[in-house]
Amino acid sequence: MRYVSFSNTVYLIFMKKKTLSAIFLLVGTAVGSGLITLPMVLSQIGILKACGLMLLCTFVAYVSALARCELNLQSKCNFTLEDAGLHFSGKVAALLGNVCLKVLSFSLLSAYIYGLSAVFMPESVLLKIMIAVILFALFLFASSEILRINKYGCFILMGMVIATVMIAYTKINFTSLSFASDTVICSNMYVVLPILFTSFGFHGSLHSLTKFCNNDSKMIQKACLWGSSIAAGIYFIWYVSITLLLKGVQENSLDPLNVHEWLALLKSQIPGYLIEGLVVFTISTSMIGVGIALMDDLHRLADRCHLKCRPMPRRVLLSGLTILPAIIVALWIPEAFINVLSFSGCILAILAIMLPLFLLSKISGKLYFSVLNSGTWRIFLWIFSVGIIICECLHLLRSS
Repeated sequence: MRYVSFSNTVYLIFMKKKTLSAIFLLVGTAVGSGLITLPMVLSQIGILKACGLMLLCTFVAYVSALARCELNLQSKCNFTLEDAGLHFSGKVAALLGNVCLKVLSFSLLSAYIYGLSAVFMPESVLLKIMIAVILFALFLFASSEILRINKYGCFILMGMVIATVMIAYTKINFTSLSFASDTVICSNMYVVLPILFTSFGFHGSLHSLTKFCNNDSKMIQKACLWGSSIAAGIYFIWYVSITLLLKGVQENSLDPLNVHEWLALLKSQIPGYLIEGLVVFTISTSMIGVGIALMDDLHRLADRCHLKCRPMPRRVLLSGLTILPAIIVALWIPEAFINVLSFSGCILAILAIMLPLFLLSKISGKLYFSVLNSGTWRIFLWIFSVGIIICECLHLLRSS
């Protein structure tokens, strides 16, 4: 019998807990707005096509996450994308990474504030401000404490998703539904791919992930694999059940609705308190993941600017800088939830795919993740990201 020391046992238990926290950092960041937007934007293209697109985005999210983490492992530093751009290429790549990360993070936070207010009072300015103040107070805590809160929030969220799905399936009349309709009648097809990719957008928190995993490549790969897979599984189950339920209520009812109207329709079939609680936990866990990544980035910026102040005043200042642009966008842009998330997909394609792939081309040594050695997959990722940008450009032209 192999002898395992007490210290080794404690270490293995600790590593499993740490890996679990890393996984749910990504799950909590990814599973958010997609629970609301995916049934809205994918409902009209047929379930098989929608699930196929989700499977494709899962693979892209996983491989592009490895590409992003590879940069940190190669540099032996917990770089933001801006730092990685400066290290591997130069100031232009660093500026592009910095701008993309800031724009993406502020855009997502503003969409989440708007989406959270839409659950209760979509037109209430006071409610949006209250949400921003609560988020500001949360970011005053240390990142490790916030991650612990986020992990438990993810468990509660998955429980609510399971409960909602179970209730939905008891009300679906399968005999009256075309289960996998191939008819494409969505009135706004251009937003489908950008919003779908945004739903898997945990990439802004990957520098926080590598820091949390202490640059352990095996732990990082497990976190990326299971984080993207669990997020995809939740989206698959949720999308199919909610789409079938609401299609049975009113054919083609999901496409023209705004967020508040869609939630009202969902509440007509599922207990309102369950839907409200699910949306609150969904968006809150996403805000935590995005907010932590942005706070880490702002801390690095403060260090480079030689900001000298005590820890708490510094966190107050940076927390305020994190929230202020987001609340301004949430207050001033109409229907900010869908429009901002669609725009975020375009920015995410640059941030999560294009720039990391470009920086990887500067590396000549052996890579930690073997899938990144494939030129075929790299070309596919380039094509996918260009497709997202084209879709968003067409959406902007159509909206103007």
